[in-house]
Amino acid sequence: MAPEVDIIILAAGKGERAGGFKMGLDIAGKPMIIRAVEVFRQIDGNIIVVGGYRIDKLREILAELPQVTIVENPDYQMEMFSSVQIGARRSTAERFFIHPGDCVLVPPWVPQKMLETDGDVVIPTFRGRGGHPVLMTAAVRDKILREPPSSNLKKVINSVGTSRIEVDCDGILFDIDTKEDYLIARERYERGNFCAGPPRGPR
Repeated sequence: MAPEVDIIILAAGKGERAGGFKMGLDIAGKPMIIRAVEVFRQIDGNIIVVGGYRIDKLREILAELPQVTIVENPDYQMEMFSSVQIGARRSTAERFFIHPGDCVLVPPWVPQKMLETDGDVVIPTFRGRGGHPVLMTAAVRDKILREPPSSNLKKVINSVGTSRIEVDCDGILFDIDTKEDYLIARERYERGNFCAGPPRGPR
């Protein structure tokens, strides 16, 4: 039986440097936020999307996915930790992922592999560099909610310690901040090249 798990996707920011409403940008025929949700398609979990900027448009895009719950961060212009806390408040599962909505080059086998790893905080790494998503336990969620909004996730993670799993996939490091990032991600997605080197199949 699969572990009980929630999936928190952070999609509240403006992302103007990427060339428009970032979560709506096209990635191989689908909006970016849909591609972010699809990272977890191999996992039977509750999906919580934290929105803010143009949340009505976000709701419109995600209307085709009834399994997704959308929660609003009215203070989305604050640091990302405010969205992390809002998502964490809606999470009730024993374990939960936190994943940025602009990280679309993570193949679904990565979060699946993470669920097979024990630890209060599980982070995938590529050549020693930590990436996304991050998997946490309910105990860490409690720590997140006790922090002031001015805090950050790194501080919480450092106070707990991590279990790291090396994956041969540089897509875990790639988020879309600029228009150039977007063009690179779109090309790699269309080629199916999520990982270092030539395209690889599921693991």
